[in-house]
Amino acid sequence: MPAEPSGHNRGLSVVLGSRGAASALALKPDDHVLAEGDGEMIKSGRRSGAKRILAEGIYKVQFETLMGAGSGIVVVSGDRIRGGDDAFAYFGKLKPTENGFTADIETKRHSPGRPSVFNMEPVNIQLTGMFDGPNAICTGTAKQVPGLIFKVVLTFVSE
Repeated sequence: MPAEPSGHNRGLSVVLGSRGAASALALKPDDHVLAEGDGEMIKSGRRSGAKRILAEGIYKVQFETLMGAGSGIVVVSGDRIRGGDDAFAYFGKLKPTENGFTADIETKRHSPGRPSVFNMEPVNIQLTGMFDGPNAICTGTAKQVPGLIFKVVLTFVSE
């Protein structure tokens, strides 16, 4: 590892392979790994020892049940997720698990418009998510409609 200029904390260089390619990722002492899987890692600073929930930033969200489908935007900040679409606001908390994360999300209508994909409102949604690179794929149900499967794809847009 090359020597750091004086006055800088020495970090750790990690070589990553992704689909046959290799790249270097410099980790500082206060960084932690947000994700690892399929030969990829995402890093973030400031919370040493924390497990990955989702990388902080903006995500496009696409969701569906047998009752309908929709899309919106969410922002992840720490363990909080907030966002919405043309008719609903969504907000909740994220928790890491051994294989991904869980999310407890509440919805609230803010404008008249399309019906809820649960055919009722508001709802409290429990999701289980798995990482797909910087993105995530989730499934779950609403407490109010436990037999209706809710599928969600989160696509990372920007920090």
